[in-house]
Amino acid sequence: MPVLEAHREKDVLIIKITEPKLQMYIIPNLRSMVKDCLADKPPCVVFDLSQVELFDSSAMGAFFGFQKNIQGWGGRMRLANLSAKLQQIFKVTKTENSFSIYATVDDALRDWIS
Repeated sequence: MPVLEAHREKDVLIIKITEPKLQMYIIPNLRSMVKDCLADKPPCVVFDLSQVELFDSSAMGAFFGFQKNIQGWGGRMRLANLSAKLQQIFKVTKTENSFSIYATVDDALRDWIS
């Protein structure tokens, strides 16, 4: 079962996570799929988390890894459409300032273009 959908808008790769529960058992598959999506090293990657309900520590580790890889080639990573619950997770873990977080994918795209 795919856990994400990816498409391009100009030079931005948008990855929509379709798995509602990002837990330890799904993370290896997610990492592999994201790695494939990032093969051509896009300059900007937006993760749409609108369908994500649960985000555990292994998911947090995966997203830190994605960010490190993307920044490694000079790219930028954005997170968008976080539910109130996900926003709280980032706040409680004091990681909300470690990521560029946007209310919507469009907001993240506008910031990239401007």
